[in-house]
Amino acid sequence: GVQFAHTRKELHELRFLVDHWYEEHRRKEKADGGAQQGGEAKGTPNVLLGDFEAAMTLTHSRTFLACVEEGAGNSAPWFARVLVPLGDMINHAPEGGGRNAVWSFEDGVEGEGKAMVFRAAREIAAGEEVLADYGHKSCDHLFLYYGFVPSCMPNDSVPLFEDATEALEWWLVARGEEGNPQALERARQLLAWLEGGGHTAAQEAARGVEPASSGSRDSTDGLCVHLQGRVDAQLLEAFIALELACGVDGQADSDGDALLAAADTMVRRRCAELLRSTPTSLKSDLELLGVQPRDVNAAAPFGAISELPEEACGAACRGSPAQPTCAADLSEEAECVTRYNAAKKLVLCAVLVEEKLAPLDA
Repeated sequence: GVQFAHTRKELHELRFLVDHWYEEHRRKEKADGGAQQGGEAKGTPNVLLGDFEAAMTLTHSRTFLACVEEGAGNSAPWFARVLVPLGDMINHAPEGGGRNAVWSFEDGVEGEGKAMVFRAAREIAAGEEVLADYGHKSCDHLFLYYGFVPSCMPNDSVPLFEDATEALEWWLVARGEEGNPQALERARQLLAWLEGGGHTAAQEAARGVEPASSGSRDSTDGLCVHLQGRVDAQLLEAFIALELACGVDGQADSDGDALLAAADTMVRRRCAELLRSTPTSLKSDLELLGVQPRDVNAAAPFGAISELPEEACGAACRGSPAQPTCAADLSEEAECVTRYNAAKKLVLCAVLVEEKLAPLDA
């Protein structure tokens, strides 16, 4: 199954929402039936749960979000999901990764209604598949809502923690500073920032200034590492602020390079920890799929399995149930999940081998 907590959490939330919407549909159907019959409707709903799930899957994976009416004055534009015959059969490829067509919603003939227009982005040979970019969607979004893992994701990322509290508590325990009052106070100051404050709040916290929250956001925002050895600047700055509270190598006035190096070490430590905690290793995932790292993500910094770091080459199966031995034994769903797990592990490995981590500003 899916081996990363943030995705399992979203899958659980989606399952809850689908069940909730289905129960709402059942209640409405019973109410409508009762009104028509002059009493309470009897029998089971016409739409069964499996059919409802199939319809929801179709809605998310085969429709386009279109602006069907421009906003006038202070009114907001009206967006709706629309089915576009033939258009919904076009598969995804990013710009620079095989895309040969672009699409847009435009005014219809003589200005009536809206039309979806596909245009060739370059010359397309006879028999060549038409491919369009689905937009700036993450690997996680495409996996969860479209059911596939793209083969080229230069901007793929992995959250190192489920939320800000976990990030700060992990640092305190990992550094053995959970009993340090200065570190605990600094962690308290940083929590509001990581849960929705401004980008400069970590620097303010490093100076002992109380950061103010500026609204809520996704719990993993600012807590991610990215392919090519990039780290969310918020996470690096939070770790630097904690290091400054404790002092690096016993020096409270350590220079910036030492602070950054200490934060860098903690990020790598967390990446290695996550890699070792998964039920299967990246090496075993790739061998099961019968592919090399760049077959999973063409932007990965590894050309062959032999180039992977030690953390990616652990035991083929770490105490989990018996695994299939080759791609032919995998169902289509299991192959997609295995490919997704491998893509996420590649990001963690990319951080481990990068000589110097670079902050990625929000």
